[in-house]
Amino acid sequence: MDDSLSTHSLIPPNEPSGQWSDASLLESDLDEEQQQIEDSHNEDEQPPQSGRLTANDCGSEKMLTTMHIQINSSKERSGFTLVESIIASAIAAMMFGGIIYGYTQSGRNAEWSAYSFAAQSMAMQRLEQTRACKWDPESTPAVDELVSGNFPTLVSILDVPMNGSNIVYATNFTTISTLSTTPKLRMISVESVWGFINGRTYTNSIATCRAPDA
Repeated sequence: MDDSLSTHSLIPPNEPSGQWSDASLLESDLDEEQQQIEDSHNEDEQPPQSGRLTANDCGSEKMLTTMHIQINSSKERSGFTLVESIIASAIAAMMFGGIIYGYTQSGRNAEWSAYSFAAQSMAMQRLEQTRACKWDPESTPAVDELVSGNFPTLVSILDVPMNGSNIVYATNFTTISTLSTTPKLRMISVESVWGFINGRTYTNSIATCRAPDA
């Protein structure tokens, strides 16, 4: 009898027993959810324990490491060493020296070409003089002006633009020799010798053959 009374006393009057059990379960579920929310708030407020890294800590450490590497790299690339500067200066000096030497040699070669052409023109002038002289062995009396005595050594100034002391002299040597007597044939050779500003001597030569006048 006591057990039955205690059992009936838990059930409120005029209410079914099934509705009372559902309300109890709902109240217990609400209490558990409230406890879980409080526990999560407490975990967020607690500082991280030593020796354990959270995701945020790992990201911060990675970022600091990357910044440190970038700073060290920028310091290493901040300038040139003394050896690198000396090597760069030597290369630049060699490059500019080569350019200046090239311009100097180009100007000197152009000047040499002008002198050589002037000496060749002087030799050609003397050669034309020997070809223009009279040589007629068939005439009465015979005329022979084509001999070396009529064309002595000639020293003259090369026909180039002069400015100050850049005068260059050339010496013409004329040689006339007999190649054949039947038929009559002579060879005329003219050499123009001149000196350049580098101290060396050059020779321009020209030669031709001539027969008597018809």
